Amino acid sequence: MVSGESRYRRNNFILSPGLLAAVMHRNTVELNQGDILLLCSDGLTDMLTDKDIETVLTNNATTLDGLAANLIGAANANGGLDNISVVLVKFQNIGEKGATNQNTEHVSCGG
Repeated sequence: MVSGESRYRRNNFILSPGLLAAVMHRNTVELNQGDILLLCSDGLTDMLTDKDIETVLTNNATTLDGLAANLIGAANANGGLDNISVVLVKFQNIGEKGATNQNTEHVSCGG
């Protein structure tokens, strides 16, 4: 691996004809009513600290779309050196038998 290249090879998906290989970390996390799951690219995490992300996610935006746009805007304001992808899922009705109700608001933002 070429020096400096390792930064771009972490947590990536590799696609080739007929094959999908993924590098994944498995953790168990207890989810509670109202929790928001953030899936994002390194274009976000290279531009914002965990504290920055927490601050944006706990602000007064009322929609997932608003939160995603705020995250992308903050990353772009800090330089936006790479593509920025953000997916947010808000969990609701957790613990109720047969409940699968997540907030399914579709978020489409680009950076």
